[in-house]
Amino acid sequence: LVDLVAVLLQFGIIDHEGLIRPPQEKAGEGLRSRIVHSSDSGVNAFLIASAEESYTNKAIYLTQKDVRELQLAKGAIAAGIATLMDEMGIGLHHIHRVYLAGALGNYVNPYSAMRIGLIPEVDPDIIFSLGNAASTGASMALLSRDYWQMANQLGDFIEHIELSSRLDFNEYFIKHIDFPGEKDPDMHREDVGNLMKTIRVGDVMTRDFPTMHLRMPVKNIGTLSRSTGHHGFPVLDDDGNLFGVVTLADLEHEVNLGNADTPVGDVATQAPIVAYEDESVYDVLQATTEDYGRIPVVDRGDQRRLLGVLRRHDIIKAYRERVSQKGEVGRDH
Repeated sequence: LVDLVAVLLQFGIIDHEGLIRPPQEKAGEGLRSRIVHSSDSGVNAFLIASAEESYTNKAIYLTQKDVRELQLAKGAIAAGIATLMDEMGIGLHHIHRVYLAGALGNYVNPYSAMRIGLIPEVDPDIIFSLGNAASTGASMALLSRDYWQMANQLGDFIEHIELSSRLDFNEYFIKHIDFPGEKDPDMHREDVGNLMKTIRVGDVMTRDFPTMHLRMPVKNIGTLSRSTGHHGFPVLDDDGNLFGVVTLADLEHEVNLGNADTPVGDVATQAPIVAYEDESVYDVLQATTEDYGRIPVVDRGDQRRLLGVLRRHDIIKAYRERVSQKGEVGRDH
């Protein structure tokens, strides 16, 4: 997936915002026939293998949704790296080694990883794959007293940074959603914050968002998640008022305990962070240390009355539109 998107970016078939489109340069003309337009969804997909080319005799596509999911994942990783670099007060020239661990780190092409913005653009010669570092480290600690003591010593001075509680992580995450490219906006953290101050929650929130009733069994969270694609939901009481929120993590916890039929209301997070229609997205992000994947939007006069949900997707979409508008104004001037 990383290699494929990197190549399609290079040929201009995927633009810096992640949109699959016909190639704008002659270099990608040979791949134009593999771009398939869906009249139902109005978006394009890229044909990786036709039914004749596929081992399963079924066509394989890279869809627009696939690209968006990759953007969310790589945006979070890139934002984490940028936040940690800020925390340490270092720049790219201070990085002497980049270690990639796990299955992805063992097989990913460093050039492709840099092309999509998964890792910073550094000298490829300083990038090393470690394979299954967690398993290797566990084996070393279990089989060697020296390594066991070393692990304990490392734990004394390694500092944990909680990314979800940092406003700069949220800003970096939005900035790194797009792929690197010539059209990338030259945005500083101050500019991101200023743009967020111009975005009103009520203008970008999702109003028709699926909800759950507090008496539903937690196993229904999984069913609703599969049918809607969302990972968390507001919970309403018998009167239709906001009771709390639940996520797939709540479902996993209860299933592990053998409590799949537990009522949603018993595991829901009550008194969640909420937002109001008339406040800016910046104020919402500034006020909370919680992840902003889904924030219930309520009536300021009655905080039990649910009006909608402010999603991460809503924020990213609004940010892109503002950046685009800013670019148009700049070109006009």
